[in-house]
Amino acid sequence: MTDKEISKLNEQEFDLLLEDIIDRPPPADLADVFTPWRKAMNRVLWGTGLTTLTLNFWNLDVIMPAIGLILLILGYRALRNENKWFKTAYVISWIRIIWWLIAFAINVTVYSEESNVRAFLTVGTYILLIPGFLLLVSLRNGIRTVQKKADLPPHGGNGMLVWYLIIIILGIMNFNGTVVWGLIVAYTFILRNLYKLSKELDEAGYTISPTPVKISDNTAKGIYASVILVAMVFGYGFLNKYPMDWQPVQEETDAMVNEVRLELIELGFPEYVLNDMTKEEILSCEGAT
Repeated sequence: MTDKEISKLNEQEFDLLLEDIIDRPPPADLADVFTPWRKAMNRVLWGTGLTTLTLNFWNLDVIMPAIGLILLILGYRALRNENKWFKTAYVISWIRIIWWLIAFAINVTVYSEESNVRAFLTVGTYILLIPGFLLLVSLRNGIRTVQKKADLPPHGGNGMLVWYLIIIILGIMNFNGTVVWGLIVAYTFILRNLYKLSKELDEAGYTISPTPVKISDNTAKGIYASVILVAMVFGYGFLNKYPMDWQPVQEETDAMVNEVRLELIELGFPEYVLNDMTKEEILSCEGAT
C-alpha cells in the first residue's frame, strides 16, 4: 500500500488495517527468529530423535547421530540458562558428542578391527547408555520446570524414559523380532507428544532469552563438519592399512632347492607351506628326517 492510499483511509479503515496486520502470523522463516523457544526445542527434539534411535543401513548409523548430536548441542546451548535441567542436558550432550567423535575417528582406521580396540568401543558404548538415559530425564524435568514457570500443570515425558529402558533391556538381550517395529512406531508417537508439549508452551506465550554465544550456530556447524572431515581424511588416508614390507618372491628353479623340496614332500611336509618358503628356508631343511 502506497503513502497516497494510506492517506485516503479514514480512521475506522485504518484501525481495521492495523488489526489485520497484528492478527496475521509472521512468515515461517521469521517465526523461529522471534520465537527462540520454538527454534531451540525443535533442534532438541530432532536431535533426540536422531540419536536415540538409529538405523543400521545406508550408513544411517553414522549419519543420524552425527546430525543429531550437533542439533542437541545447539538446542541446549540456547536453553542452558533457562533452568538447571537444561544446563545438565547441555553438559551431557557435550560428553556424548566427544565420545562419538573419538569412536568415529577410531572406526575410520584399520586399528578398529583389533580385539582390544573393539572391546574399548563396546564398553564405551554401553557406558554411554547411562548419560543417554540421564539426558532424557533432564529433558523431561526441564520441560516440566518450564511448564511451572508458564503456570501450566507439569506433565508428559515419562513415555520416553520407559521406552528407552525397554530398548536397553532388549539391546542387552540382543533381541530381534517384530516387537522392534512396534517400538519404532511407539517412538514416533512419543516424539509427537513431546512436540505437542513444546507447542503448548509456545502457545501459552512462554519466551526465553537465548544465552549470548561467542561462536555463531553456522560457525559451530562448520567447525564440527571440519573435525569429521579431517578425521576421515587422516584415518582413510594414513591409518587404513598396517605397515608392511612386502617383497615379490621369484620362483626358485635351483636344482638343489628342487631336490630338497621333493625330499620334504616325500616326508609328508605340506606343499602349500613350501610354496611360501624362501630358498634359504628350504635349504635349511636339507637332510631332514
